[in-house]
Amino acid sequence: MRVRLFGGITVQHGNADPTEVHGPRPRLLLALLASRAGQTVSDDALIEAIWGGRPPNTAQTALQTYISSLRDLLEPQRPRRTEGRFVVRAPGGYSFRATPADLDLVEFDSLVTRARSMVDADRRTAMALLDEAFALWRDPLLGDLADESWAVAEVTRRREERVSLLESRMGLALDEGTEAAVLPQMVAAYEQNPYRERLAGQVAMAYYRAGEQRRALQTLADARCRFRDDLGLDLGRELTLLEQAILRHDPQLRRRGGGGPARAASPEPPSPGRRSPPRRLVGRDRELSEVSALIDELRCVTITGTSGVGKSTLAAEVASRWASGGGDVVHVDAGEVAPRDLQRQIAGLLRVVDHPLAPLADSMVDAVGDQPTLLVIETCEAAVDEVASVVAALLRAPGLQVLATSQVPLALVDEAVVALEPLDVDTSVELLSRGWRGDATADQVTALRSIAERLDHLPLALVLAGARLGAHDPVELDRILADDQHLLVGARDRPERQRSASAAAEWSLELLDADERLLIERLATHASAFTSEAVRILWGGEPLDPARAEVLLGSLVARSLVSRVGGTPTRFRLLNTVRAVVGSHRDEAAAVDRPDDRLVEVMLGSATSELVGTRPALPIAELAGEVLPVLDRLHAADDPRELILAAALGPHFAEGGQMSAGREVLDRALGVGHDGVETVRVMAATQAAFFAWYQGDLRATRRALTELGDMVELAGMEALAPAVEGCIAFVDRRYDQAVEQLTRAAEGWSGPVKVRLTLLSMAGNAALYAGRLHEAAERYREQRDLADEAGDEFAHGQALSFEAMVAARSGDLDSAWRWAEQGVAIGRRSGRSMALAQASAASAVVAIEAGDANTALDRAVDALAASKRDIDVFALRTAVPIVASVRLARGEVERAARLLGWYEALLERTGQSSWPTLVDLVDETTAKARADLGATGFARTSAQGAALSLSEMLSSELPVSPGGGRGTPAPPG
Repeated sequence: MRVRLFGGITVQHGNADPTEVHGPRPRLLLALLASRAGQTVSDDALIEAIWGGRPPNTAQTALQTYISSLRDLLEPQRPRRTEGRFVVRAPGGYSFRATPADLDLVEFDSLVTRARSMVDADRRTAMALLDEAFALWRDPLLGDLADESWAVAEVTRRREERVSLLESRMGLALDEGTEAAVLPQMVAAYEQNPYRERLAGQVAMAYYRAGEQRRALQTLADARCRFRDDLGLDLGRELTLLEQAILRHDPQLRRRGGGGPARAASPEPPSPGRRSPPRRLVGRDRELSEVSALIDELRCVTITGTSGVGKSTLAAEVASRWASGGGDVVHVDAGEVAPRDLQRQIAGLLRVVDHPLAPLADSMVDAVGDQPTLLVIETCEAAVDEVASVVAALLRAPGLQVLATSQVPLALVDEAVVALEPLDVDTSVELLSRGWRGDATADQVTALRSIAERLDHLPLALVLAGARLGAHDPVELDRILADDQHLLVGARDRPERQRSASAAAEWSLELLDADERLLIERLATHASAFTSEAVRILWGGEPLDPARAEVLLGSLVARSLVSRVGGTPTRFRLLNTVRAVVGSHRDEAAAVDRPDDRLVEVMLGSATSELVGTRPALPIAELAGEVLPVLDRLHAADDPRELILAAALGPHFAEGGQMSAGREVLDRALGVGHDGVETVRVMAATQAAFFAWYQGDLRATRRALTELGDMVELAGMEALAPAVEGCIAFVDRRYDQAVEQLTRAAEGWSGPVKVRLTLLSMAGNAALYAGRLHEAAERYREQRDLADEAGDEFAHGQALSFEAMVAARSGDLDSAWRWAEQGVAIGRRSGRSMALAQASAASAVVAIEAGDANTALDRAVDALAASKRDIDVFALRTAVPIVASVRLARGEVERAARLLGWYEALLERTGQSSWPTLVDLVDETTAKARADLGATGFARTSAQGAALSLSEMLSSELPVSPGGGRGTPAPPG
């Protein structure tokens, strides 16, 4: 199979003729995914591309249908309900995987990459590879979809890349003296791109070498007129020098490598103020191209960003490229000059003498004139007003371009601002890993990622940390940096503020005014992301008011000390490096406004409001990252508010799938014995019992329910009694009685909807264990309908998944498959590991009932992967025996026996029994494994499995990701 995107969108199978892809949506999906081959395109981006801003309610389901159709188009013979090879599910979206043989765009990129790698070693081979790449190109790229909003940027980038590659190809031909063979291509490329100075020079050079001096000069004359008339610009210095060299028949033009006299001449002495060559940039290709282009277009560009983000390195690379073209570069650091002396410093570098009869700025403008000169001013935040004044005056010189680095823009009319963000995760790890030799283990890869996150993905800090990897293992260095980032110290020949990450942060903090400093000290007590509304409510107290706090937040964002992390509404985060420095300065005894107490007060009010169904001042979800630290603080202080807050936050933990954390804080708060309202204790104990229940720990559930029954009786809360009795009956495996009690409790419940949803789910489970399939289906259906009314997608997905298992056991496989797939889609969309684990496990049960072992294995492994984050015993006790049965069928007898041993140990530890629809499967698999290994061999091997921890079992079953760690495979879409 081969997909072509050049000249239209076609698919070719084998030796058949390429065929157009029919159907607008499959064609759009193929074009979007294939044009970004190897990248993950999010579900939201795909839905936006298909429906614009008005997707239907069924968009997610429809997207899966279109994806399935696309897979059928690409791989008509793929097994049903499998991903296939090309369109694969990735976290949060889909990815198109293709080799050069599968996709013309990938082949083009591969040829270009190979050509670049051969330039130094074998230029002729490099030229041949580029020619092969150009032969693939057909316009229009992406056919009739090239003008779609999602495609414009990619098509533009590709076309720009092609022209740049053509220039490189022509440069190689000139270097090798083979320009005559490609002169027609050069002329055609120049006609299509008449504003490319490099192409104009290459065409003129080729004409001159072919003995056509007149045409060479005419090419440059036409370029001069075109630039002046259309763009209002003069011809560049390099083309002017080339024109002069052609007029005087400069013999250097005949030499191979004819880059013109500007390149052939002896090296000029370094320009005043020029710095040493820059460090190699990593991960900044886009920004480098953007800044270089803007410098030529707008003349004044400011690179903004926090200290240590790499502004100076990027500016140095831009300046180096400018200098290589023959222009002068003048460099000044505003952080190392007194503001009043800045203008004189620049004048001295330009060799301009300050004369009392002429303003100094006018003298500098006259000195520069139209001579191409790049003025690089670093650290402008140290004297931003003075820098802006000087730059505005100097830009009267037509030859001057200004490149500034600053934490804040200069605020000039013609200024272009390029905000430099921290590196992405993969680039951060690449930069960090330069100091590490050898292959990294999974733990070391995790540590490298942790270090990158700890250092805010800032290049300065990453380079300094990478230098320490020669002496420390990544895991060890991560532990060290968790305690003290001040250990990262760099070269002594750099400015003080650039010697360490903490010094860079210190420099930034020193520039803040008193109010900005106060707010940043308050923000430093908050470990997670926050919204502007949180800033108003939590930190807008005296001496600040809420409006002032919000304005100050904008100032800190502009200075890149606080970063935007996305979300709706927008969320912000204080940089870890800044937080560490602020924390090292904080005198806890002088914490006058005690922001933690304010946080406790707001959190308690929000949780209580949500519990009773009223709108809180600040949704508890916006404080999620602070919940556990606050509870820990209250517990350490023996504060009675711990129990109230833990009880109020129970639904928060359940919504987030944080069953283990919720159970831990509730058990801890109940165990302290704080005096309080009995209803609060009952509420906390009820949630603790439910958490134990959801985790499948029936023994702990039985204990909690017994204690809860006593509390309910003492508190006179008779409405809860049937629910408690029904749960106890279920735990005791009195399933018929449990069905009656739980159904009655659900019917009579008038409290929060979430409790009734839980009771219906439990009643359905009890009916399933009792063999009353019809009643089980009814309870799950009631749960689904109620969840729809309440807008509870998690409960809706759970009901679908369990209803699917009942349908499969009843023989209705079509309904079972449909509901199971919908449940998986909801679980994936929710982002909750427990939801995805349960849905995937239920889908595996359906697949086993349908006799589809391959899909059953895939889904079961997905369930195990999802359980890795937050343990779900239902997923484990359904997925593990299914995996064991498939392993056994494939001849992996010992592996199956170990899984069975681990499974039996799980049931023993939790007091659980086999899932009712899998009892026969477990018995048959166990009997077959015992027969194959013999009684002694089976006992020995299963005992090995029983001794495995959960982590060890998961590591043995989950696939290894390319990065060396255990991956979490996404389920098929």
